[in-house]
Amino acid sequence: MNDALWMAAVSPETHHDAFLTATSVLTMNALASREYVLGLSWRWEGSSGRFRTAAPPVRAALMNGFVRLRHHCLLPGDCRPSVEDLPTRDRTEVEEMLTPIARSMIPAEIECAATADYGMDIEKHNRALFDLRNSPTLAYPPNGLWFPAEVIELISHVQGHTGWLPSTAILLLDAVRTLDERSNAEFRFEKQWRGYSRLPAPARSAFHAALRYPYEKNAFDPQFPNYHCFDAGNNVSLGWGG
Repeated sequence: MNDALWMAAVSPETHHDAFLTATSVLTMNALASREYVLGLSWRWEGSSGRFRTAAPPVRAALMNGFVRLRHHCLLPGDCRPSVEDLPTRDRTEVEEMLTPIARSMIPAEIECAATADYGMDIEKHNRALFDLRNSPTLAYPPNGLWFPAEVIELISHVQGHTGWLPSTAILLLDAVRTLDERSNAEFRFEKQWRGYSRLPAPARSAFHAALRYPYEKNAFDPQFPNYHCFDAGNNVSLGWGG
């Protein structure tokens, strides 16, 4: 098996897809075993240009793999992907995926969300939510880290709650723009990753793209202390397939 992988990994001209697949498997194995693999540095020296022309998900996965190998001192320092190599999608594209979901919040959902702060300041939250939904960017105002961010965060904690889907999209828009500086997306992914993976394809794809963006910017590090207990069919992942 290893011989076949290495043969494919050193033969990009023969079968490009097999070359990318083999390099991906070898990278995954190196990350799992935490073993230095000399041949991977040769792959970088000879094939970094080929990695950059791969489809965005493949390019991003390989480049992020190389970054993590370097982090664990499993590749030499000169195997250095650029910042542009790492994201699958640019920020504008991710925002465009989230915006229709965020803007779908209907008046009944706004009214319900406005009560989420334990019944406090309902009118202020209600007005702030309407203003946010109707704003051009769906961005929190400069002083908006309580009105309406507090109720957005509270609603997005509880999947199935009235307004949960658009509230989560609003929260993820903020996380993409701030690289999740308040760890809101990280915390929710730790708790709700199964629910995200079961959403209808458009919402699932948008949420996974939003979560992947700070991850690929090295600003997202969710913790799963019971990962070894997960069923094989429920692996934590951010799929590209929608």
